[in-house]
Amino acid sequence: KGDIKGMIIVGPVLGDLEDEEIKEVLENVEFVVNITPGESELSRASSLVLASATVAEKGGTFTNFEGRVQRFFRAFPPRNRAKEDIWILNRLARVLGGNWSYGNEEEVFSELARNVPFFTGLSYELIGYMGIKVGEKV
Repeated sequence: KGDIKGMIIVGPVLGDLEDEEIKEVLENVEFVVNITPGESELSRASSLVLASATVAEKGGTFTNFEGRVQRFFRAFPPRNRAKEDIWILNRLARVLGGNWSYGNEEEVFSELARNVPFFTGLSYELIGYMGIKVGEKV
């Protein structure tokens, strides 16, 4: 409909870019920012590409389909011009009038645990090195 003026897309894919509907969406958006570690069809179709760290260059958490929350750890710092996602998103938020100031992945996860019922009561300490299935007794 043309209601969306801009999009910020984190990652190298947005569904199947061969799909005509997605191509049409991207063509009808005035501005597309792609935060991604590498070149892709999506980055080539974007107005602006911000080089993010690869998975080996950052830490964080993921939750699998069984509800197990696990941490992953940075193997080495981002290379060349790449920045960690938190750095990029903090800067974008400030430019757009937000007041984000997350210093690391643990601070983001703590905010998630305070505001999303599924993660209530979890912390990096509880997740540990082996992960934890949400609802398990520790």
